[in-house]
Amino acid sequence: MIEDMIEWIECRARALEKTFREVLLFLVIIPLLVFLWTRGDNDRLSPHFRMDEFTCNCGSKECVEQYISASLLFRLEKVRRQYGKPIVITSGYRCDAYQAHLLATLPEGQTVKQSTHQKWEYAPGRWAPCAADIANRDIVLEGLLSDEFMAFGNGSRFEHVDERDDRHRYWRY
Repeated sequence: MIEDMIEWIECRARALEKTFREVLLFLVIIPLLVFLWTRGDNDRLSPHFRMDEFTCNCGSKECVEQYISASLLFRLEKVRRQYGKPIVITSGYRCDAYQAHLLATLPEGQTVKQSTHQKWEYAPGRWAPCAADIANRDIVLEGLLSDEFMAFGNGSRFEHVDERDDRHRYWRY
């Protein structure tokens, strides 16, 4: 079993022209990581993103624990480096109460089964929020998001990206 996994990683490394270590890190280890913090913390999660950018927008004192998928953050960091300008995150993690509030404001007849802002199974048995809404509309025109994400939602004031990689998805809000 271990030999098969090593062979798979070596094969992916050759195909992607990356080192064994890079493939191990980005395809095996990072997808299993989740960043956790407490509301009010504002440490850096990466060179260009801070905790408060992904903190739930509900403002409730009961919404203390915050979290986001590490691979979402690493993908956004890669896009940010290519973009060369700040990326404004308008929504990251959402608690159940805030998601219920947003669902109540949807137009009649419109529903959402599950929000990737709350949790998504990003690896077997692993759940974490894996979506962000971005205020930078021109980033889509430059095509930078499409290199890292397969799921896009287009809103009037934001672009939604998430880590669902099973197929290309595009929708309008």
